[in-house]
Amino acid sequence: MAEKDKIRLFWGKSSEKPNKRFELKENYFEKLNDTEKIWEIFDSVLNSPLNSIELDFSKCKNLSNTGLTILASLGPLCSAKNRSVTICPGKNFEWMGRLVPISRKTSKLKWIPFKSIKDEESIENILDDLNTIEGVSDLPKEIRSEIRSRIYELCINAYEHGKNKNGAVCNGIYDRQEFTFSVFDFGEGIKNNVNTYLNKELTTIETLEWAFKYSNSTCQNITIPRGAGFTTIFDFVQKYKGQFTLYTDNIYCSYKNGKYYYKELEYVVPGTLITVTISIM
Repeated sequence: MAEKDKIRLFWGKSSEKPNKRFELKENYFEKLNDTEKIWEIFDSVLNSPLNSIELDFSKCKNLSNTGLTILASLGPLCSAKNRSVTICPGKNFEWMGRLVPISRKTSKLKWIPFKSIKDEESIENILDDLNTIEGVSDLPKEIRSEIRSRIYELCINAYEHGKNKNGAVCNGIYDRQEFTFSVFDFGEGIKNNVNTYLNKELTTIETLEWAFKYSNSTCQNITIPRGAGFTTIFDFVQKYKGQFTLYTDNIYCSYKNGKYYYKELEYVVPGTLITVTISIM
């Protein structure tokens, strides 16, 4: 692949040619099996001793919002280790543009671009992006307000849990009357946070069940009322016939149609990744 067809999205201090190359030939949608393949690549890249790695997406025409968030998170995580990741996208694959942070102001966006959550000001910028997404700005005010509130809750929660590590990232899209938003914080993970707070040794699922209960929160010494976050997110997902998915530690959890589903993973997720999808008919 020619140099002009490559996008060096995230670079550490290394400027050498890639030591290793991963190639993705398939399309990856919002399915557990597909996302697990992306996690395998994430784990291989993040834990590789090599300084420079190349990801070849030239034959991959689609990637889920969750997959994009996992991929994008390699940027700040590898940069923190002074390592580089090069993305090789295919031509005319518009979704690859969502990996490129947008610094300039635009009148219309097709998505919430990948962004780091560094402080409350960065969260306000994310909410401003929401108002300019094609289609979302035309939704009823009540729905826009609900989406804005839920995104704020997800982002402020990720910021609180990820600020002492490498922070958090997010991105979202509104397409075909379906809105999807993902946020990934690189903190200690729900299991560690809850067990430290309770001074117990609960399993990951037990800590999730505790965190999902109304009024339970490990963030107490802040001015913003907490403890209703997951409950309001679940109500939001239920109202709009959507789905909530979460990856943390070695557990995958989903909530849909009022039911929870848990699956033990063969890998450990650093931090917590949440994706919320709703249908707006």
